[in-house]
Parts: sequence; C-alpha cells; structure tokens
Amino acid sequence: MTRLRPKLLENRNFNDSDALISQLKREISCLERQFERLKLLDGKLDTGTANTYRDMIFSRKEMLQNLI
Repeated sequence: MTRLRPKLLENRNFNDSDALISQLKREISCLERQFERLKLLDGKLDTGTANTYRDMIFSRKEMLQNLI
C-alpha cells in the first residue's frame, strides 16, 4: 500500500520571510542559551560539542543576515 504525501507548503507565501526570520531568531537564542548552560554545568565541554554549537549558531546567523 502506498501512502500519500501531504502537501506541506501548499498555502505558504514564499515572498513573506517574516516567519522564517522569527524562527531563526528563536533558534539562535535557544542554541546560545543551551551552549552557555553546557559550558557552566559541565565545566569541561568537549571541543566537538563546542564547535558544533558554534557552527549551528553561526550558520543560523548567516541565514538571518541573508534574509534581512
């Protein structure tokens, strides 16, 4: 039996980037808080995890700058 795929972006207006900008701002804020909490709680945050958080934050900030 095959499953039908839902039309996910059916009613979206691709010219309106306000929702995406808001989402990116929320994600950046959340990631920065999580990163700071990990640094405080753990004390010995491993390099891989720290780099991953920095990369995620940087990439979202870059996307945000491209939208503004």
